[in-house]
Amino acid sequence: MLSFSLARLLSISTVVSVLTVCQSAGAITRIGNAQSTHEHTLRENLQASRGITFPYQNSSHQLDVSKRAIQNIIITTGSIPKGDNFSLSNSRIVGKQLQIDVSYSGGCRQHDFNLYWNGAYQESFPPQVRMKLVHNAKKDTCERLITETLVFDIQSIQPSIIRLTTSFGDSRSIDYTKPSKASSLR
Repeated sequence: MLSFSLARLLSISTVVSVLTVCQSAGAITRIGNAQSTHEHTLRENLQASRGITFPYQNSSHQLDVSKRAIQNIIITTGSIPKGDNFSLSNSRIVGKQLQIDVSYSGGCRQHDFNLYWNGAYQESFPPQVRMKLVHNAKKDTCERLITETLVFDIQSIQPSIIRLTTSFGDSRSIDYTKPSKASSLR
């Protein structure tokens, strides 16, 4: 891996030659976001002089995760994908919406989250439903910590305890037995 400190010791033409050979050989799969003005300038010069492209969004671009639409729950009795790693931090019910705070590594692509349910209520008092939250990182190799709130429409679900799980061991129980009030995780 060619680091910026090494690149500073070499002339631009040497760096261009090295990167051209590496890119042609498939050795360069990604170069991280620019950490300084010098790195950013070096990248621009390389792109302009040799047409070398870097599969990243520059550091001034950040995905806007604040405008994610309210999602529907996917009801299925089929297999559910394992998905990519993420962390659950909080969950709550506000009105007829389930809000889930998640964090994950990324920042170069919009990630997808889907909430799966088999449509069944467990016979208990209060009734319970089991749901699984699945993350699709879309092969995003960036490493910025992204935190966002997902919102799912739950108006078609009867009052119950929602058992929320992931493929990675996280789980939450959310009290939806009194839908008119806001509820939090337990």
